[in-house]
This record gives sequence, C-alpha cells and structure tokens, in this order.
Amino acid sequence: LEVQYAEGYRYDVFNGDEALTFLQAPAELVEYRNNSWSNLDTLIVISGEIGEVPSNVRYLDLRNATNSTLRLNGWENLTTLYLPNGYTEIADKALLGCKHLGGILIPADVTRIGESAFEDCRSMDSVVFAGNKVETIGDWAFYNCHSLRSLTLPEGVEEIGRAAFFDCTYLNELTLPSTMKKIADNGFAGCEKMQTMYVNALVPPTIEAKTFEDVNRATPVFVPKGTLERYQADEYWSEFFNMAEYEAPT
Repeated sequence: LEVQYAEGYRYDVFNGDEALTFLQAPAELVEYRNNSWSNLDTLIVISGEIGEVPSNVRYLDLRNATNSTLRLNGWENLTTLYLPNGYTEIADKALLGCKHLGGILIPADVTRIGESAFEDCRSMDSVVFAGNKVETIGDWAFYNCHSLRSLTLPEGVEEIGRAAFFDCTYLNELTLPSTMKKIADNGFAGCEKMQTMYVNALVPPTIEAKTFEDVNRATPVFVPKGTLERYQADEYWSEFFNMAEYEAPT
C-alpha cells in the first residue's frame, strides 16, 4: 500500500495499517504510535516538524521538514537519509549505530557535527558537504565508519575532535582545507590503508603524537607551495617523510 498526501487526506484511515509501505505527507499527518506501520519502508515528509519515526524505515527524506534536531540512533534498517535543509547542527549521537546507512549529505547550513554523531555507521561510504559552514567535527563523530574510502573536508572546518575518524580502516584519500587549525589525538588513528593526504593549510595544523596512529609514515603528504619547510619543522608532521609541495586550490 502506498499513500501520497492529497487535499482531504485522512490520517486516521491509515493509522495502524500494517500494509502501508510508502508514505509521503506533512509531518502533522505522520504520528507513529503503538507499533503502527510496521512495514513502512519509505517515508517522505513534505513539511513541518517530524516526531517519532518508525524504526523499520529504510528510506527517509526529511529535506523539507523543519526539524532543528532529530535523533535516529540505532535505526539499523536505515539505508538512505536526507536531513532537513535547515539543519544548523547535527546533534551528539544523532545517528549513532545506523550501521546500514550508505552515505550522508551534510546540509549547507550545518556549522557543527556533534560527538559520536555518525559513530559505528559501518556502511557509510561517502560524506558530502553541501556548504562550507561546518567549523568543528566532534569527538568520535565518524568513529568506526569502516566503508569510508575518500574524505574531502570543506573550507571552514577548523577543528577535528578526538578520535573523530578513528578506525575508518579503509580511508585511503584525505583532503584537509586551508582553514584547518587542529586535529586532536587519535583523530585519524587506525586509518591504516591511507594512500594520499592533501593538507591545504599554510600553517601546519596542530596535531598530537597519536593523531595519525597506524597511518604509514611513507604515505605521500602534499602541502601548499612554499610551506614544505614549515611542515618538515613540525614535531609530528615531520614524521611523514614523503612530503612534497603542490599548487593547492585557491
């Protein structure tokens, strides 16, 4: 059974209908109660602030919802998620344990990604930023996101928290913006398959002894033209011995 909202739609007709698999409607018509809609697979909210979402939903489109925060931690069936366009912050533990979520688009107005926001999203293979307002990525934010292969952080990001990308085992290419100032301890620890890093900051970002724990020090690191000596003089960046300058994007 599929239902799309139309003028005169009566919510109560479908409340509790276990045959419902697809629903597109305003948030005020979506009130999940008493294990209703147990087979709902796809939910598209076309307006308003959504409350509780059935945990069996796999495709969830909230782009037109008005939520400022929403927590879906542990939603194991979720494979596709579009966050509200008006999001300014992804809350702590917002999507912790959504282990089948394949990828995420960070809305353009987000300024902060909270602690453990995407922790243990093991199937997440892409993180795309729609804008450049993100300033901080919290502790453990993407911990154990094994499937992530490539990561480009947008201009504006200044700080990466402790263990933010710890055990992103298959991450092989990393690009850091010119605005990067600090990467905390264990920020990229366990990224043992790293093959290339581009660091676009003119001043070497502050890193710690274990920021890149388990990352091969033979990994090529490319830094902006004219900054090589600065990186080679840094206590921890200097451990990477295949470092070279390149024409960083402006």
